Amino acid sequence: MKSFTVDTCDRVRDGIALKHDPYPHIPVGGTGPGRRGKWIPAGRDDFGETERLDRCHNIVTKGKGTTLIVRENRRDDRHALVLVKIRGGNRGSAYLRTEDGHILHQVEDSVRRAYGIQLLEYGHDSEGADGRSGGPHHQALLVLDEGACVQVERLGRLLDDGPTKCWIRWMPDRAGLRVGSLSDIFPDPAD
Repeated sequence: MKSFTVDTCDRVRDGIALKHDPYPHIPVGGTGPGRRGKWIPAGRDDFGETERLDRCHNIVTKGKGTTLIVRENRRDDRHALVLVKIRGGNRGSAYLRTEDGHILHQVEDSVRRAYGIQLLEYGHDSEGADGRSGGPHHQALLVLDEGACVQVERLGRLLDDGPTKCWIRWMPDRAGLRVGSLSDIFPDPAD
């Protein structure tokens, strides 16, 4: 499956950055006070010293239930691996929700699956050395099925020109991964 990073409400970047210290992994969230960070391991033999992950496959180990990112063995463009890390406003936060408003990390897996969303890992970052100046800025590593849509709600004092809400939608046959306003994601069929 293809992989993408969404870090603002108006830009999608191809690929996901890999960190290599102490082992190849995708970081989700932050480390330190007021933060919740997780590292999703990537197969050392599969990716070596690669800096960016463009295509991959995820597996869940049977023993511990750990998610592992490995090299793609068959091309699958019906799904997309997406790292969402959009920040909220100053002294605010950013929440990831289903199309109708369920907060992703607070609902059962069966509810997320009904929307075509698989939450591989969830974390959050915050502001300030003590982690209490703002946040949490929720981050998630997701697998989106074709047509799946995730809503991002940004709260707090927005110092940039970004919107308070944006949507992320995976449409492999049309435009790929799209991010933007509701009218950008669901264009008028007459156009």
